[in-house]
Amino acid sequence: MKENESNLETQLCSGITVFDKNEFVESVIERGRSLDQIVNEARDDILYIESHSIRPAGSSDDVRLLRALVFFLISEVKVKPEDLSDDEFQILLPLAQHLVDRGHLNPDILELFGE
Repeated sequence: MKENESNLETQLCSGITVFDKNEFVESVIERGRSLDQIVNEARDDILYIESHSIRPAGSSDDVRLLRALVFFLISEVKVKPEDLSDDEFQILLPLAQHLVDRGHLNPDILELFGE
């Protein structure tokens, strides 16, 4: 492990220290990210997490969520990713609303969240 790196304080590409699903969503919304930027940040974080031999506990769940997010955002047919629990999917509601507000997603997508 590098001198300035620990398994508890890994700076991810999205600027988050130790991946947190809610923090990721809040961060991309606060920074006004577009759909393409969100997909790119998620992909960068996946690569970053997977490239480290020492990973924080739960990092495989983090990668699973990020992959499901990328799939959800880039697929033409919008459905709830099977890999996500209902609770995990609901975490993405503010992100979906953000992308609808910016005109990047059709408002009908919110129906998937029960909105």
